[in-house]
Amino acid sequence: MSEDTYKEYKSKFRIEPTSAKLRTYMGEQIPVIGRAIVNVNYKKESAKLPLLIVKRKGPNLLGRDWLNKLQLDWKDIFSVVGSDNQSSDLNVILEANKEVFKDELGTVKGMKAKIYVDENAVPKYFKARPLPYALKDKVEMELERLEKEGQIQQVEFSDWAAPIVPVVKENGSIRICGDYKVTVNAVSKLDNYPIPKTEDLYATLGGGQRIYKIGFKPSISTN
Repeated sequence: MSEDTYKEYKSKFRIEPTSAKLRTYMGEQIPVIGRAIVNVNYKKESAKLPLLIVKRKGPNLLGRDWLNKLQLDWKDIFSVVGSDNQSSDLNVILEANKEVFKDELGTVKGMKAKIYVDENAVPKYFKARPLPYALKDKVEMELERLEKEGQIQQVEFSDWAAPIVPVVKENGSIRICGDYKVTVNAVSKLDNYPIPKTEDLYATLGGGQRIYKIGFKPSISTN
């Protein structure tokens, strides 16, 4: 809980000292003012849970301990509900920017992507890999769709060629992926921005309590 929110509710619960330490993902320490045990009511659920008050402004956060105790209604939390005027304003925005909000895949205009390849690299041309007969028609249909939408185009000759990898989705349709690791990726000069694993994030926090931002504000009391 932020210090600002604590000032609103400080008359409803007693704060006590704590040795808990919190850190941000970047390793910055978050000053902890104290700890309190509060009664949390959410819809038909209620629980007595620990609360840490931090000397910072900003939104209040739910920790894993709270999420394990409370069965949140995620559908209700992520729903967008507004008045008639708000809905009208939203429709105006959507209509004015329909190119951005259309269902099909968007296109970046006015710029080209460049792949920097080692000067001494030898082009690699891989033939198509055999496909299961059950997937051939679906793969052909997906390739035709991608070409029709302008996402891919046919070429007669190329020094480089990577085999495709068809991935079957849950609905039975096909996603076409290129296996570029056997061709251009091996000789490209790429900037790597790997997404950290959950375990690595926990290790980076260095023993601090994990906290997650949730758009939800429960009622609290000490009854």
